[in-house]
Amino acid sequence: MIEAIASEYGKTDSELKGNFETIKNIILEEIQTYKKVLVGGKQFIEKELGKQGTKTGDELKGTTHISADLAFKSLASYGLGPTQLKSLGYDFNEQELSEKMKEHQKFPRRVPLRNLQEDWQTRVRLQFEGILQRIFSIKQ
Repeated sequence: MIEAIASEYGKTDSELKGNFETIKNIILEEIQTYKKVLVGGKQFIEKELGKQGTKTGDELKGTTHISADLAFKSLASYGLGPTQLKSLGYDFNEQELSEKMKEHQKFPRRVPLRNLQEDWQTRVRLQFEGILQRIFSIKQ
């Protein structure tokens, strides 16, 4: 897939052809980082559920219910949004999570945090734009 994208964009940008290996490595590195975040977030949730004595996994649904508090902690600590949490097999009260996010946004922060209401697609687009910035800042 990376080759197809580089080939298509390489028609209008010759730098892509000359830096294909570097670009490919940046994309693969970003993919690995994303996977590590998912694994770390899942381990965090499972550890918290273990502390609560909550069993994991609903045999019929293939899901585990988590509190809105835990969903929020996962979002704040690992950037796992509602879509990502669901893809990992967790369900939660979305209304409560939304209220927690709105409440959190009221507090002033010393370090700006990304908008906690961004959905997964928006975050992927932003990450891709960051990757493109890294790619195009490559010095020959």
